[in-house]
Amino acid sequence: MELNIRQANTGDATILQKFVANLFAESLDVIFKRDVAPTVQDEIDLIEKLEASPNSCLLLAFEKEELVGILDLHGFSGPQKQHTAGFGMSVAKAYRNRGVGRALIEALIQYAQSNEHLSRLELEVLEINKFAIQLYETMHFRHEGRKRAAVRVNGKFVDVLTLALLLK
Repeated sequence: MELNIRQANTGDATILQKFVANLFAESLDVIFKRDVAPTVQDEIDLIEKLEASPNSCLLLAFEKEELVGILDLHGFSGPQKQHTAGFGMSVAKAYRNRGVGRALIEALIQYAQSNEHLSRLELEVLEINKFAIQLYETMHFRHEGRKRAAVRVNGKFVDVLTLALLLK
């Protein structure tokens, strides 16, 4: 599989909206859910917001012309935390466990290392998302905390783990 990973632009909003709508349709237990899938305008707004921030980006992974993975990095704006950004990542069902997530994180680390503002990447992951946790650990993210019973999944409380990677 040959991936092309690049930053999103507003012309990607329609394909991004379809990707996210497909994720919502899966009703995955391992992602943080919203009430409704975003609209194309919501995606345009997100892309513009991330483009305007010096320590944020939206990375898209394509296999040929198909969007197969996304990673959104949201930098903090306050002076004490401007060196920090949090991210979320999703991979299309047919492409999971095929290296897309690893490639997105490698692209993220490369972006962050070349960004003068960033020296810390952090994330939150549901403790039931064992595959993601294993990937983050192999990419040298360290466990920093646990939010006990932080979310409800299928009527059961689930802990949320926090992990981070220091770059510099």
